[in-house]
Amino acid sequence: FNPPPWELDGGARMKTRHDRYKPFLDEIMAASSPRHASEVITDAVHCMVQAMWQALCFGENRTKAAKDYADTRARFDEAEWEHVVKAFCHLCDALTVKREEFLGHVMEEFGATNQHNGQFFTPVDMSSLMGDIMAEEPRDEVIRLHDPCCGAGVLLIQGAEALLDKGWKQRNLCIVATDIDHRACDMCYVQLSLLGYAAVVQQVDALALKPFDTARYTPGWFLHGFPMRGIRA
Repeated sequence: FNPPPWELDGGARMKTRHDRYKPFLDEIMAASSPRHASEVITDAVHCMVQAMWQALCFGENRTKAAKDYADTRARFDEAEWEHVVKAFCHLCDALTVKREEFLGHVMEEFGATNQHNGQFFTPVDMSSLMGDIMAEEPRDEVIRLHDPCCGAGVLLIQGAEALLDKGWKQRNLCIVATDIDHRACDMCYVQLSLLGYAAVVQQVDALALKPFDTARYTPGWFLHGFPMRGIRA
């Protein structure tokens, strides 16, 4: 009998992983009665997306984002919403301490991935290897990373972090993220936004090249001056 790896070091590895996710998971679970936790986290993340996006867009897009936010927010009572806000704070803290994918692993924890359709979130170690080689050649002093099946953004995050380690500045990284699953797009948008990357995220059928929704730009797209610099995805 070979013990699992975490038992070889007194549970330290499991504790490290568990401690990173536990505060967020606890708040989501506290907001989950009587609904399933996967539904709650989907709605919570969608609220995060629309809260950020309506502050950045204009016209019809802002009106639509505000209505979408209000409709989704209405699914929570005040006590549940307080837990959602705390969960968002824990997410910010977790990404500050360790700049790697978070929400996709949480969704797997809740069994919310569509495994019957082949949806699995890529392990971080594999993503580090793949992300390091996915970048395009620089154009206009900007290096672009594109993932047509972005999921929660693990490949893009690991690839971008690898480029930062090589000396690239964040203001010269452009990320294009698309996925057919709106939940994946929401998670990717939130995480790329909190990590400060300039990115455009859109729900798209990569095989049919059919967009399902308007492209959303992260705060980093504007903070790094991409519109003023004339940089396109």
